[in-house]
Amino acid sequence: GEVVERGGAARVLSRPSHPYARRLFAAEPANWPPLPGPVGGFAGAPVAEGRGLAKGFAGRSVLRGADVAVRRGEVVAVLGPSGCGKTT
Repeated sequence: GEVVERGGAARVLSRPSHPYARRLFAAEPANWPPLPGPVGGFAGAPVAEGRGLAKGFAGRSVLRGADVAVRRGEVVAVLGPSGCGKTT
């Protein structure tokens, strides 16, 4: 490895001097500019949509009758404990 920054944390984090450090800190989602969102909620036709989705494995139903619609600019997350079938 190579040391690319030196100094107090406040200075290094607010004014990195090395190009790698600047790219690294810019990649942190908290530093991204806000996404433009429609005023009053998301509107318009969905860009991705699924109706009545179902999935099972090993003889076990893990999802039944799920509907999902994602509109332009909307962010959707699937949350759950490890091993519950989120990627299924």
